[in-house]
Amino acid sequence: MLAKAPAAVRESLGLTKWQDYKICNQKGTVAEVTTWNDAAEFEDMHEALLKVGFTEEARLELYKMLVFVLQLGNLDFKPGKEGSEAKDPKQVEACAALLQAARPASTPARRRIPLRPQSL
Repeated sequence: MLAKAPAAVRESLGLTKWQDYKICNQKGTVAEVTTWNDAAEFEDMHEALLKVGFTEEARLELYKMLVFVLQLGNLDFKPGKEGSEAKDPKQVEACAALLQAARPASTPARRRIPLRPQSL
């Protein structure tokens, strides 16, 4: 959907070429479809989102979510001290940035909280 977006849109989202994303670049992926014009399709969809009620901000947030999903697809995990951890912390940071999350990549996504029985 975003592969043929204008360069300004791709750059504002930090989107690189489609081959950089595992979700898009798997065995059997067709490098170029010649039966339609991706740039024209993007422009039509871009305008249609406004016509159905998306604001400029909502449209940008939709695109960010798509890039977020692409980034999630690039995450690889390895065994860690408590479960799994990301092989490449930069990928986690890229996902966190898209979500505007300030949590450092080294902080676990969840914590174990020991429960102590209390007597009444």
